[in-house]
Amino acid sequence: MQKLIPLFCVNWIIFFFQFESFGIGPVTVVRFLIFPFLLLYVFSVRRMNIYKSFSLLFCLFFCVFEVVSGVFNAEIHFCIQGIINFLTIVVFVDFLTKNKGLSYTNLLLFASYDLSSILFYLITFSGVNLANRFQGIYWDPNVMCVYIFISFCAKMVLFSQEKRNMLKLILGLFFLLDIIVIFSSLSRAGILGLGVTVLLVFFMYSKWLFSFLVGILSVVLGYMYHIAFSLTWSLSLTPLEALTYRLFVSSTVELEEGGVGSRSDRLERLFESLEKGEVSLFGNGTNYLPDGEFMHNGIAEFILAAGIILGTTFIGVFIYLICVNIIWPILKGKRNLFLLFVLSFFIVTVFYSYLSFKSFWVFISFLLFLNIERVKVNNVNFVNM
Repeated sequence: MQKLIPLFCVNWIIFFFQFESFGIGPVTVVRFLIFPFLLLYVFSVRRMNIYKSFSLLFCLFFCVFEVVSGVFNAEIHFCIQGIINFLTIVVFVDFLTKNKGLSYTNLLLFASYDLSSILFYLITFSGVNLANRFQGIYWDPNVMCVYIFISFCAKMVLFSQEKRNMLKLILGLFFLLDIIVIFSSLSRAGILGLGVTVLLVFFMYSKWLFSFLVGILSVVLGYMYHIAFSLTWSLSLTPLEALTYRLFVSSTVELEEGGVGSRSDRLERLFESLEKGEVSLFGNGTNYLPDGEFMHNGIAEFILAAGIILGTTFIGVFIYLICVNIIWPILKGKRNLFLLFVLSFFIVTVFYSYLSFKSFWVFISFLLFLNIERVKVNNVNFVNM
């Protein structure tokens, strides 16, 4: 029973994270369901392993600072968020190190993240156009793509482990549906994430196919870039033209012309806020700009949340963890799809938000787990709680 309760808690936490922000007012799933399961895990485990790792301890300190920043700025919900983030890291690092990673059941639960969106797509979707970007059960196409990508990459790991041809066929069908849903969202972050992930898979397993795919992709993108000059916003665009408009025309307009609410406009306002001293040394206790606008940039949120010094330091630790534990192993030829499972989340969310997703800390925990496993040969010590 003592071992079953932690497994029970983690499985339900993983399942509910796909609905983390749903709820009524402040009573979201992450607070009403995930938070209690995190507490139950902590109280059901006799000893929690906290490794003497700078990266782990710093990430925990960052979460504590979130709480402090929330108190300092009278943002109570940010205090709660910091506590949940701290518990998420503690629970998942403990679980992953004790179980040597994710189990088959854990992966199945992550793989189920696309089911609600696929079902919604099959029942309701009526075609792709610039005014009808598919977003599933979520409030934004980019948000949907975050969960679709978690599912997509979890299925890649399952596919590589599966021996039964029938289940491989079923997984292949869901791969196709995921790709259709991502393209129907016209999400640039989602499409970028899909392209990078697929290219990295081929890079790991077949350099020839990787080169061939890069060649085809170059031709397709070249054609899309060519026709982009003649496109204007219209509901009558074909799916390919709508995708071309989103990838090239919209991006160019945002970069060159900006406009209120665009990503470039929000970055400019962030720099203005920093110059005016509107971002506190202790952070603003939120991941929104001082004027209340959503930042729409994952990396910049750390500076808003915890201030310039701690925020930029966290960005450095974050990039270090990704490079050392994911990028370098892939470049060295390590064929481990778990690395893509972790990396894909960050690729998509960097263009939307990290701190809006509490599941961000699950993937930070996996980065920390990979880092702990990598340096164990150097006799990393740990303490028990």
